[in-house]
Amino acid sequence: MVALALPHPTIDAIDAHYAANQRNDLPIRLTARLISGCERAGWYAYRWGHQPKTFSPHHARANMSRAEAMNELGGCLSDIGITVQRLDPQTFMPRDIVALDGHYRQKIAGTAIGLLEAPKTEHFLYLDQLPAKAVAQIQRHGLAEARPDRIAPIQIGMQLLGLSRTFYMVRNKDTDELWSERIEYDAAHATALLAKGDRIKASNQPPVRLSDDPSYFSCQGCAAFTLCHQAQFALRNCRTCLHVTPVTDGWHCDRHSRPLSIDDQQAGCPNHLYLPGLVPGEQIDADKRAETVTYRLADLSTWTDGAHQ
Repeated sequence: MVALALPHPTIDAIDAHYAANQRNDLPIRLTARLISGCERAGWYAYRWGHQPKTFSPHHARANMSRAEAMNELGGCLSDIGITVQRLDPQTFMPRDIVALDGHYRQKIAGTAIGLLEAPKTEHFLYLDQLPAKAVAQIQRHGLAEARPDRIAPIQIGMQLLGLSRTFYMVRNKDTDELWSERIEYDAAHATALLAKGDRIKASNQPPVRLSDDPSYFSCQGCAAFTLCHQAQFALRNCRTCLHVTPVTDGWHCDRHSRPLSIDDQQAGCPNHLYLPGLVPGEQIDADKRAETVTYRLADLSTWTDGAHQ
């Protein structure tokens, strides 16, 4: 029987649903992904300079299935007698690790004791799901070379939990086969990553570019590309405002002398003034009484921030 060559409205509706409902919220805190790559890109994301990157419906569904697979992989370890501590023993909530005065948060799979490779050593647990080609690269070259993006959360996790080993287990989503690797704690690497995160948190201006060449391979596809290389203005919200400062467990507005909720930060206010580093021009004047800052832009025109809000 030959399949009918018809439109696929049901599939189209599924794709449209996941495209519209994927979680692409602005990052509330720093993450390992934001501090392991380009420092400038991490700062732009942390300061809400641009909209978060969106994904295809396929990737949105894949992210959901990956989260479900993590529960299954943790169960595999428990089934053979390994003690997996997935919940905080005091709150009985999923375990997170927090650093940088509450501005770094990392969700974790938990810890494991009783692994056959080292039964007495408590391991940081990193569970993963990847396609066959990516798993083959890990098997051939090791995790650090094949997937360096996994190493940052692993090293930070070990440092913050005081552990010396990680058990990394990945499921080949094409064949269901499992692969594991034990990772040793690298104090210098973990410390450097957290120091980088602290610089991002503390800075009120963009760090230097990874490259001044817009065609540089790491810049292609970056969500901050138009801000970094094409002189686009940043979004208006509290985190792009010069009156706002990160404080312990949150953000504070000096202009209104009050802490800011997440809703406050997203809404902004009429007194918003851009951090100078987010304006594609040179500051040439400021009027404290009028609460304005004037810039000379690249085309030699002048623009006054705060004058028409």
